[in-house]
Amino acid sequence: MIRKITSLVKKANLCHLENIRYNLNLNLEICDKSKKKIFSNQNFVFKLKNKILTFKQQKTIESKTNLIYAIKNSTESIHVSDVIKNYFNIKLDLLSLVKYTEKERILILIKKKNFQNLLIFPHGRNYIFASTEDLINWHKI
Repeated sequence: MIRKITSLVKKANLCHLENIRYNLNLNLEICDKSKKKIFSNQNFVFKLKNKILTFKQQKTIESKTNLIYAIKNSTESIHVSDVIKNYFNIKLDLLSLVKYTEKERILILIKKKNFQNLLIFPHGRNYIFASTEDLINWHKI
C-alpha cells in the first residue's frame, strides 16, 4: 500500500518536477532530499509561479503562426491548458507540426492525462528527462 501511495505522489509531482528541472537548467536526477529543499524554498516556488503567470499574461496564442512563433522562441515549457482557452484548433495544428521533423522542439504527453496536460518543452538546452513510463510521446517538431 505504501508503494502504491508513493508511486501516485511521484506521478502527480512528475510534471512539476520536470518544470523545476527545466527552470533550474539541471541535467541530473533530482533526489527526494533535493525535492524537499526545492519545494520548501518559498522564494524559489514564488519565482517559478511568477514566471508561469507572466508567460500566461504575455503569450496569447490564437493561430498556427503564433503557435510556431511561441514554440520557436520559448524559454520555458508551454502548457496547452493555458493556450486551449483562446485557441481551439491547437490539437490539429500540433499534430500537423509533429509531422514536420526539421525543428528542435519536443512535445511530451503524460500518460493517463487528457490533451490539456500536454507540455511543450524547449529542446536545445541540456534538459534530460528521467526514464519513466509516464512519458510516452516524444515528437521533435
